[in-house]
Amino acid sequence: MRIFPINRHRIWQLVCDGILIAVAWRLTFYLRFDKATPIYYRHLLDLEVIALVVGINLATFVVFGFYNRWWRYVSTRDMWGLFRGVTVGSAISSCTRSRPSTHRGSRAVSPPSTTCCCSRSSPGPGCSRVR
Repeated sequence: MRIFPINRHRIWQLVCDGILIAVAWRLTFYLRFDKATPIYYRHLLDLEVIALVVGINLATFVVFGFYNRWWRYVSTRDMWGLFRGVTVGSAISSCTRSRPSTHRGSRAVSPPSTTCCCSRSSPGPGCSRVR
């Protein structure tokens, strides 16, 4: 029985996913607010918040079994599982990152963040075959 469901050969995938989640998070604000983030959203770009979002999403990816097997051949069922995992991770991080003191919340950046994560997570046509 393994305590940590990731073996040593999958650690690099976990690190790459963490980097890409952080880039998608920052890109979400950049695209949503046309290069100038409003003052009441700047706390969401702090290192602690980004680390929390990356940790929540990576934990969700592990729970949904993204690292259990090699993704050479991808079926439509796998893509729907990927979409569900990214959506749940984005929903959980959306609930935990909002502060009660912000008057607008952070709902305006949640759908683009999910879109960036889904496009990041889905394997491209050059690296997999859909059957």
